[in-house]
Amino acid sequence: MDEFEKCFTFVMSNIIKYFLIPGQIENIIIFIEAEKIKLEEFKLIIKLLELRFVQRVYRIVLNFSSDSFKQIIPKLSKNSYMYQTTQKKIIIFNEENQDLLLNLIDKKQLITKYGGQDSGPLSFW
Repeated sequence: MDEFEKCFTFVMSNIIKYFLIPGQIENIIIFIEAEKIKLEEFKLIIKLLELRFVQRVYRIVLNFSSDSFKQIIPKLSKNSYMYQTTQKKIIIFNEENQDLLLNLIDKKQLITKYGGQDSGPLSFW
């Protein structure tokens, strides 16, 4: 987990340093493909966001294919693992609330898989 923590912190720090524009773009939306994520990894991501980047995160969008993980989120907050302010930032994405996602992210920047117009990267290194 130590390597994951370092990598996540490095990526988030560089996004803040190089991609955010003071006075124009100051908050970010984090979209997590959570199908294969483990609960401990999710807890670590939330912990890192709360400790280091809480003021920069506008929304955390979670995409799950299974309903089992959706039931875990409310339990985490009841156990005081997650601050209420963080829990309010979390949106669980599904086809029913696709319009909500389109209100948060410009259709041109969202890949077609989630209802946007961007075809995504054509190739990876």
